[in-house]
Amino acid sequence: MRILVLGGTAWLGGEIVAVALASRHEVTCLARGESGRVPTGARFVSADRDQPDAYAGVVPSTSEPSAERWDAVIDLSRSLDQVRAALDALEPHADAYLFVSSTSAYASQSERNADEDATTFPDPDPATPAADVPYGVAKAAAERAVLAAFGPDRSTVIRPGLIGGPGDPTGRSTYWPTRFARAAEGASTTTRVAHPSDDERMPPTDAQRPVLVPAVPDLPTALIDVRDLAQFIVTVVERGIRGVFNATSPALLFSEHLAVARQVANHTGPVVEVDESWLLDHGVSPWAGPRSLPLWIDDREWWGMNDRDVARALEAGMQLRPLADTLTDILSAEWAASSPPTTSRAVASEDSDKDADTDQDTDAEADADTTTRNNSRAALSDADEAQLLTTWGSR
Repeated sequence: MRILVLGGTAWLGGEIVAVALASRHEVTCLARGESGRVPTGARFVSADRDQPDAYAGVVPSTSEPSAERWDAVIDLSRSLDQVRAALDALEPHADAYLFVSSTSAYASQSERNADEDATTFPDPDPATPAADVPYGVAKAAAERAVLAAFGPDRSTVIRPGLIGGPGDPTGRSTYWPTRFARAAEGASTTTRVAHPSDDERMPPTDAQRPVLVPAVPDLPTALIDVRDLAQFIVTVVERGIRGVFNATSPALLFSEHLAVARQVANHTGPVVEVDESWLLDHGVSPWAGPRSLPLWIDDREWWGMNDRDVARALEAGMQLRPLADTLTDILSAEWAASSPPTTSRAVASEDSDKDADTDQDTDAEADADTTTRNNSRAALSDADEAQLLTTWGSR
């Protein structure tokens, strides 16, 4: 197949291209190229999708009517204007269009186990500047634009939930396994694990260190490995599958996710459950960003975000690896990105996939320096956690 990927230089986009190339497809990536390089074997067309001539390099000119024809287009944009422009330019020259949307397109996140027929956000006011359109609103409007331009027989919409795995630039899937792994080091070593917000080494202790967690054991979590999502997207394209699909894992309790993270990190030390209100009062944020605890959602009206019906995607061929495999591979990637190997690491998985190194909600830079990327990743630093544990213990 001849596949045009609008993107392909960042995390998810790069994984999609790699999977398509491994399946012996001819892949062209149209992007600015600021997020990294396309995987070897793909053709790169440099273009700014905000410019009117962005698609000149991938559509035929009037003098060469058959120069380019695409079996499928895969679009990862978060910009409604970019999607609309791509549809106008590419619809006459492509057989199918797959749009990578998001579960953020749903108007409500309160309903549990809702399927793809749940209501999405309405279109934004036409007078609203593109940069001011909220992420979920833009994704929902872009979905409708794709369906209107290509029709249901030529279009597919994939709505991923939280994407994780090795190379996660957000830190949302890497925090808990690396946090438990560092705590498991105890007195055995002072070697740092690569971590979103580490700025100094923690001194060794005589036992495994405690880990602070929010006291929300019944919180639903869901995570799809970036490699599984990429494979599902390519599978859908190859098989000509049409429709709308939630692409995430079945809901798993937060306590169960933490148990898996502890297991792969060999952490047997204390786990200190802290009241949500106390964490908020002490400046700890839920979900994402600096000084946050990933996966934690304090507002129950949002718990449906990580509890979506995924039956359609599973029936369409989505395959999900065990969470333990994803978290183990995350640790291997974090170790590889940190200081030289030592013999006392908490996790050493010889069978881990070390080749998957790098677009959740953003086109994060795949090849950015680890320190630079880590500045905005979700996490508590070791020092923050230690101070919070001390304050909680002496309350």
